[in-house]
Amino acid sequence: RECNRMALAVLEIRNWAADMVDRDDPLLIEQIQARLLPRRGIFANPDEIIVTLGAQNALYMLSTLLMGRGSRVAMEDPGYPDARSIFQLAGAETVPVRIDAEGVVTQEIPADCDFVFVTPSHHCPTMVPLSDRRRRDLLAGAVENDQIILEDGYDSQLLDDAPQQALKSIDRSGRVIYVGSLSKTLAPGLRLGYIVASADLVAELRALRRFMLRHPPANNQRAVALFLSLGHHEALVRKLSAAFAERRRRLVHAVSAFLPEWQSTDSAGGSSVWLKGPPGMDTKALADAALARSVIIEPGERFFAERENHVRFMRLGISSIALQHIEPGIRELATAARRRPAAA
Repeated sequence: RECNRMALAVLEIRNWAADMVDRDDPLLIEQIQARLLPRRGIFANPDEIIVTLGAQNALYMLSTLLMGRGSRVAMEDPGYPDARSIFQLAGAETVPVRIDAEGVVTQEIPADCDFVFVTPSHHCPTMVPLSDRRRRDLLAGAVENDQIILEDGYDSQLLDDAPQQALKSIDRSGRVIYVGSLSKTLAPGLRLGYIVASADLVAELRALRRFMLRHPPANNQRAVALFLSLGHHEALVRKLSAAFAERRRRLVHAVSAFLPEWQSTDSAGGSSVWLKGPPGMDTKALADAALARSVIIEPGERFFAERENHVRFMRLGISSIALQHIEPGIRELATAARRRPAAA
């Protein structure tokens, strides 16, 4: 609220009320460059950063500019379903690559893929981080096979400890395009994100964005820039990381106690927990039974390229639940699960 009021001051309005055509708020670019990117080990020039309407808008612009019929994109499986749809909408073929405890299995990425889309900090949806060994393999493979890596910093700031360094921070070949977002930490409805890439590519993205929406709302850009510059975002991230860590601990403990036949994925951060149910479990049917008990779960099948073979998985969000509701909610979920909704 304070930053919105500041952005509405007469002198500030003069800065953002005019049409900026294809430019971004210079203060926001400066704050992304100085405060957000160094936490991930990324150091970029202002002309290597462009503001977007969130991560999805960033992926849409990149796919529109870079992909077309005949393009092949290797994707984590399970993986981010909206990214899969965006790439397919651009005419690209998406190629699923399985996930294990170290993240995407890099040796199974086809050499003939033009792009590789990854969420290495917190894999969507399992929250598994990509291991150091796999990161090196992924970068080496991109150089060898002439591939472009699209890195989505999914939930990257929500870590129990220090933020993990981005894959782009160790890229020496210029093959990684980084996509970041403020949705999870600031406000999903604000829809602000950014792309970090070469100056030439960012210039092309600015030209494309001009025809799509010219630029994200300048008043929102200035309010967020002020929020960052005053250190509020760093304080918020620390608060959220601590709160999410405790919620995750409580949830995993409750699952262990009341759903012992379910497997949860270990994670050092993030805003959700990924679970695998026992044989015969259908989480789509379970979602209906749980909702009748005022418990909301997200069936996991939509994250897979082949949905019908993965009905045992589900994702539980922790970003909007109070601590005192976690154990009672898992108790209710366990009651619903005992009815054993069966897979078709």
